Amino acid sequence: MTAVRLAELRRELDAARERLSEALADAEPALLTVPGLLGDWSARELVAHLAHWADWASTCLEAAAEGRLAALASDTWDVDAQNAAVAAEVAPLPMAAVREREADSYERFTQRLSSLDPSLLSLPAPWGGTLETIVLENGAGHYAEHTEHLRAWFAGEADESEEDNR
Repeated sequence: MTAVRLAELRRELDAARERLSEALADAEPALLTVPGLLGDWSARELVAHLAHWADWASTCLEAAAEGRLAALASDTWDVDAQNAAVAAEVAPLPMAAVREREADSYERFTQRLSSLDPSLLSLPAPWGGTLETIVLENGAGHYAEHTEHLRAWFAGEADESEEDNR
């Protein structure tokens, strides 16, 4: 992988996050904490979810740079349990606090991505894919997926069956 690809990934992440911010800014503020967006999640839980997985991607980038990505693999890893824990943790918080948490996670992610040796993007991840896959799935792709959910919810078009797409 090249520095050009690394820069593309960063631009894609920045653009996807900007679209998320626009979707949140366009929303009726009272809707941001109303459950039902994805299952029983509101926009607050969804934003916290994005922050959590941006943090995970940052952890992976840091581990890869230090040659310890394989150490992150675990046979007891439960994504659904992590998502539920994140949602429960932020449920009592105001949206502003969750947005701040997401901003911090995003900043950490972009700093790690910007300082990454581009050759590491092709490094295989122990659970499948590559480091680039981790960046895409927890970065621009994840933001884009959930921005669509937000836009649909705010337009009154949410699909309750989307709960499995977290």
